Amino acid sequence: MNIHNWQIGNTKIIIYSNRKKIDLPYYPTETENTKNQKIIIYLNEDKSEKERILKICKSTWELCYPKEIKLFYKTLNMFLSQKIDLDDHVNRYYKRNNQIIAWFPYYTDNFLIHYSYDNNIIKLYGTQINLYRILTDFASVNSTYFPLHASCLQKENNIIGLVGTSGGGKTSLVLKLIQKGFNFVGDDSLYMANNKVIPVSDLIAISKSFPNHPEIKRKIKKYKQEKIYIHLSNIAKIATPEYLKKCHNPTFFYLQKRKEEWKGLDSMKEPFPCIAHHSFWCLHYFETNNQKEFLFDKTKKSFDFWRNELKDIKPVYLNFEQFENSVENFAKKII
Repeated sequence: MNIHNWQIGNTKIIIYSNRKKIDLPYYPTETENTKNQKIIIYLNEDKSEKERILKICKSTWELCYPKEIKLFYKTLNMFLSQKIDLDDHVNRYYKRNNQIIAWFPYYTDNFLIHYSYDNNIIKLYGTQINLYRILTDFASVNSTYFPLHASCLQKENNIIGLVGTSGGGKTSLVLKLIQKGFNFVGDDSLYMANNKVIPVSDLIAISKSFPNHPEIKRKIKKYKQEKIYIHLSNIAKIATPEYLKKCHNPTFFYLQKRKEEWKGLDSMKEPFPCIAHHSFWCLHYFETNNQKEFLFDKTKKSFDFWRNELKDIKPVYLNFEQFENSVENFAKKII
């Protein structure tokens, strides 16, 4: 087994994996309540072992929602006009005593997290991309980052944030703008701290039906899946944290469908105004004397921040029947 180290505040995370090299997220710039502790993560990429563990969970473990997840959704819904029902989410949690197994059953992102309230050992049955995801969970739960479900690009001193529903064309637009000289910041999650954009990952989720990008087309040809994750660092220019510090505040655009209007942050189907998805599974690893107060304060700060950032959001309509012309017109408008 190979050892890889990552750190958030005073908390050291030691990763054991068969991989000699693992791409890790950027370090958090600020943290809130980290303990002086060690967390051990074992990365197991054996698919058959993952399926064996999942079969055991479904047959003998109790289906549940961890208290941190229930509390977060209750808190989140205080700020949303369109309430989110925890039962509607596809993630599943299984419990036995103080042991929890979280199952994230996405078609392109299927993995298990086995953790305990009794120790600091986490077993991840998945890939290094899934590892990246759960480290980002640690970073976003216990830092002053403000995440949003949005794509992001940079050119010169301009930062462009693209907001819209899943399947609305954000990734397709990102790929075309990259070909027009924009630097990549993020595909699905935009993080900000101190009014600056923080890049977290160079990963992008690609559907095989995306608008043509010759390098990416060549790269994903060998894959059978309809949607895959790839690293853009060898294909596109990636905005660095150092360069982003020089940039102005982002200009946000809402990718709208015909006759659709921007109705505000709290009406977004996937707002991620505080933490993306179910990231609060790892909340108990940090110093929080009162989880309820901690979550309320964090969610309120995030909503207040994004309401202010998005108050001047600009609509843009992409005509997919004339996509190349539509992107060209948009690129001229924003430069």
